Amino acid sequence: LRSDVEGIRRALHNVKRQVDSVMTCKRELARLCDELEEHVIPEEEDDDPMDYDSSHHFNLLIDDCDETAQVSLLLAAISMLVLGVGRRAGEFFLQMVSLALSLVFDLVGPCADALRKRTLAQIPKTIPAALSRFSLEPRTTVYAVCPACNCTYKPRAERGKYSYPTLCTNIPRPGADICNAMLVKDPEDGCKSPIKTFIYYHFHDYVAALLARPGLEEVMDKPCDRLAENLDNQPTFLRDVWDSNFLWTFKGPDGVKLFANRGDEGRLVFSLNVDFFNIRGNRQRNATTSCGIISCACLNLPPDI
Repeated sequence: LRSDVEGIRRALHNVKRQVDSVMTCKRELARLCDELEEHVIPEEEDDDPMDYDSSHHFNLLIDDCDETAQVSLLLAAISMLVLGVGRRAGEFFLQMVSLALSLVFDLVGPCADALRKRTLAQIPKTIPAALSRFSLEPRTTVYAVCPACNCTYKPRAERGKYSYPTLCTNIPRPGADICNAMLVKDPEDGCKSPIKTFIYYHFHDYVAALLARPGLEEVMDKPCDRLAENLDNQPTFLRDVWDSNFLWTFKGPDGVKLFANRGDEGRLVFSLNVDFFNIRGNRQRNATTSCGIISCACLNLPPDI
C-alpha cells in the first residue's frame, strides 16, 4: 500500500496543467494520500525482526530423486560448475549416463522395468534442467531501465504475467520535462521486453540461502565470537578484515560495540563492490558498450568458501 501511495504522488507530480479544476483534484488527492499514510499505513519498526519464507532452500527437487539419479545429476553439475565443461559436453555426459543405466537395467531383466522408468525419467536431457533440481538460481527481479535517464521501473503483475510501463515518467532534474523515453522494445507484445534492464538479486534471499546451509550459521558467528574473546588483545598485524580497528570499535544504535557484543543474534558484515567493464573487450578510448555489476559478499565467511 505504501508503494501504491508513492506511485500516486509521482503521478500527481507529473500533472502539469494549471486549470483550476485539475489543481483542485490534485490537492484533494494529495490530502487523501496524507490521510492514508497517517491512519492506514502502519509505521515500519526497524527493530522488529522480518519474516522471510526460506522454505524453497530446504525443499529441493533433488531430494525427490532416487539415489542413482541424484549421483548422475551431481556428476553433471560438478562437471560444468567445477570442472568447466561446456553445456554440450555436459548434456552428452547426461545422455551417456542414461544409456549406461539403461544397459545395466537390461542386464537385470524385466523385474527392473519399473525402476528403470522411474530412474531414467528423473535424469533430464539438458544441463539447465539438471541444475534446476539443485535450486541454485537465486530469486531475482528484472527492472526496466530508461535508456535516456536510467530511471528504473519494477515489473507489474497482471493476470499472472509481468509487464512494464511503455514510457518513462521520470523528471530527470528539477524544472525539466518528463523524460518520455521508450522503455520497451515492442509495446504491442504486452510490454514484456525492456530495452535496457537491471537484474536485482534479492538480498534477503541471499542471506536466507547462507543460513539454510547446514553448519554455516555457526561458521558465520565465529568471527564475532573470536572478536569478543580477544577484546583486550587487539592484534597489531592484520590478517583479515576482522582484525581491523573499525570492526573492533564499531558501535550499534544502542551505543554498544556491534560485533563484539552480538548476544544471541547474528551480526553479518558485507562488502559492496561496483564495477563496469566493456563486454566486447574494446580497448580503444571511444564509445563502448558498458556493463555494470553491483556485488555484495558476506565477510563472515571463511576465505576458502
